[in-house]
Amino acid sequence: MHSDSKFFLKTSGILLGIFIVMSAILIGLIYASRSSWQDGLKENTQRKLTEVLGREISLGEYVPVKSSITLSSACWKISNSSQYALVLRIQNITGSAPAVFIYKEDAPHADFVSCLLDNGKAEPFFDRKSSAYTINYWENKIPDFFAGEEK
Repeated sequence: MHSDSKFFLKTSGILLGIFIVMSAILIGLIYASRSSWQDGLKENTQRKLTEVLGREISLGEYVPVKSSITLSSACWKISNSSQYALVLRIQNITGSAPAVFIYKEDAPHADFVSCLLDNGKAEPFFDRKSSAYTINYWENKIPDFFAGEEK
């Protein structure tokens, strides 16, 4: 082998090694932070449900959603109930925002509760009137996730 080829192989090997190490570190950090992200989202969802519904709501175990939207959603079983609280990122006039829905097992549709926005600027635009089409779409689509037949 020529010295140029050896130098190229060494340099390429070192760069590949650095890339693999950095990727492993990044993947490890993502997995390590996943539970704290879910815990924070669960706490905010629980607080919003309690605030809007006017009674204490306790969320139980995390339920994986069987859908291609799993990166923009989270779901928990509501304790002592056959209902689920589902948080989805949906589009609105102000952009995308997390919306909370409640779904009861075997119901024909889910019910929109509220959005998880706590800043005063976007929340007035996120209601049933201004986002009716999007909210209705997701209310009718959510039962498909639990039936396992995403269309």
